[in-house]
Amino acid sequence: MKNNVILLFSIIVLFSCSDDQNDKINKVLVSKWQLAEILSDPGDGSGTFQSISSTKIIEFYDDGTLYSNGSICTISTDSNENFYGTYSSQDLTLSSTQCQQQVFLTSYEITQTTLIIYYPCIEACAEKYTKIQ
Repeated sequence: MKNNVILLFSIIVLFSCSDDQNDKINKVLVSKWQLAEILSDPGDGSGTFQSISSTKIIEFYDDGTLYSNGSICTISTDSNENFYGTYSSQDLTLSSTQCQQQVFLTSYEITQTTLIIYYPCIEACAEKYTKIQ
């Protein structure tokens, strides 16, 4: 009986914290971000983020949708296309049906001023954005 009570309490705590964490992520994420750095590992683990000059932006909205003026399907500095998609703060993923795969999923991590989007590459690759709004 004691184990059941502990298990039930743990489940309640786990689910109650999840929504608070999602709300905090959304409050930071819902904004406009500009691409500032690219990580493209050469295959030996020595890759680091390199500063770049790009006008590519990505904007996240309260309703779980996103817009970018460049591809979110693969790592790219180009800013000559309109891309639309969705995001989930619960499992930290982005997706778009505009990608060659029917639904493209990638992951991200976020701080107050930095957003890093990870792509499914053979070697490490990522885009680092800075908050502009």
